[in-house]
Amino acid sequence: MKYISIIFFVLISLSVCSTYQNGNSTNNSANPVITRNITFVIHGYKSFLFNPARVYKPLKDEFEKRGFKCLIVQSPRTKITPNRDQAIALVEALKNINGDIVLVGLSGQGLFMPLVAAERPVKRIVMLNAIIPMPGKSFKEAYDFNQVFVTRFAQRLADNAPEMNEVCPLKELPKVEWVYICGEKDDAIRPEWEHQAAVKYLNVEPVIIRGAKHATIVRRKYAVEVVDAAVKGL
Repeated sequence: MKYISIIFFVLISLSVCSTYQNGNSTNNSANPVITRNITFVIHGYKSFLFNPARVYKPLKDEFEKRGFKCLIVQSPRTKITPNRDQAIALVEALKNINGDIVLVGLSGQGLFMPLVAAERPVKRIVMLNAIIPMPGKSFKEAYDFNQVFVTRFAQRLADNAPEMNEVCPLKELPKVEWVYICGEKDDAIRPEWEHQAAVKYLNVEPVIIRGAKHATIVRRKYAVEVVDAAVKGL
């Protein structure tokens, strides 16, 4: 099981890394001027294949251009209770941050961001092509993978990933501001499922990024649209 989980997230990592390398890497915020007391926090897993600082740099640049502080927090992946472990690591990383916190996460990171908001104040959670946990159940128990994932290969990998089999310890999703952003051409999670889940479980209409796929949604060409949606109303 652990090897299938590793393969699943390695494939996602390679896809996202390729996305970054194929995008424009111009640095537009070498000297950002922070004018807002809100910090956007993007989580990334530590991996020899995956450099979150590079992959999420387009989003970080756009947040900082708008006067927001943006942190990219890295943590190692664990095998038994990965969602709770990532949440604990993120809560610890944020303990000395003043002002409002907005969490931003891609794909499976949607499973642990609500756990962070249950442990410390969080103003908003921004879900990027993300799966949504069901309190009291594992993702595998709560959803039909045939309806969630695009390919049978992705379904099989997710079926054996520890993250998908870990029971969400919450009694209800945290009462925060939710933003759901999905790629029009998501090739991992079905866009129709994302739309229905965002409306049903988060009570929000998702923002659709035209042309974006599962990993390419963090590419610089989409960064302006993604960040516009993430900061709207702040």
